[in-house]
Amino acid sequence: MAKKKRKSEKNTKISKSNRGKKNFERRLDNNFNVSFLPSPWQGVFGNHEVWVPPLHVFEKEDSLVIKVNLPGVHEEDLRVSILGDILVVEGEEESESTVKKKSHSYKGTACSSFSRSILIPSIVDVAKIEANFRKGVLEILLPKTAGIQPKKVSVTAEKILKPTIKEESNKEDSEMEKFLFVYYGGKVASTPAEQKKSMDAWMDWFKKQGKAVVEAGNPITPGKLVTSKGIKAISGKIVTGYSIFQAADINAAIKIAKTSPQMGGGEIAIYSIMAIM
Repeated sequence: MAKKKRKSEKNTKISKSNRGKKNFERRLDNNFNVSFLPSPWQGVFGNHEVWVPPLHVFEKEDSLVIKVNLPGVHEEDLRVSILGDILVVEGEEESESTVKKKSHSYKGTACSSFSRSILIPSIVDVAKIEANFRKGVLEILLPKTAGIQPKKVSVTAEKILKPTIKEESNKEDSEMEKFLFVYYGGKVASTPAEQKKSMDAWMDWFKKQGKAVVEAGNPITPGKLVTSKGIKAISGKIVTGYSIFQAADINAAIKIAKTSPQMGGGEIAIYSIMAIM
């Protein structure tokens, strides 16, 4: 059988084209690891085999590098071209074999073709693509476009600070309602000793209420009633003092009022203080 003559084409054709801007990493995964055959026929057809050489892809700071191992392929049988945004590597491998019999011998030539297609990422400068073939290894250099070189971004973890006791306390206080306690009547101390006893009881009660006390207030005596028609003496229930407390709601304020020394013969009117924004 006559040996098939090798083709003489051995140039790398490079042409510019517009490329899509899909995700770079996804395009690498989808295209560098998928075989593209020159025809719908795969496997062996007669003495013509379809060969799919593996691709090895490396990324450098300023370029991508594709290496293809092509043992047995001659430079004149190798073609690298760019069609639009597709890089195509194709060629043929020929190998000879000799079969010897007792009465005769013959030589045969097997031909294997291959074709790999790679979608060129948008970050590659097509005009600067280079291909080198040495000792059965094809190396294709795809320089990245100037100005879009990778930049390292530092990653810092957000520190979540726990609120201080004071901050928690302020938050709780801001969520509480404020109430005005108005004291009416009550037992009147007639001697210094009774006055001291009464004052100690009130101080002890305020102390027990803790943060609920916004303002302890003061005892008061009746003054004058001012109206549009004139000024006159205050009549009816006599106010003897006031305080301001904070509580979750009116029911919580009532519970505070029921423990007051004022309950020993007097009354407490509770008013809700509205917050003004």
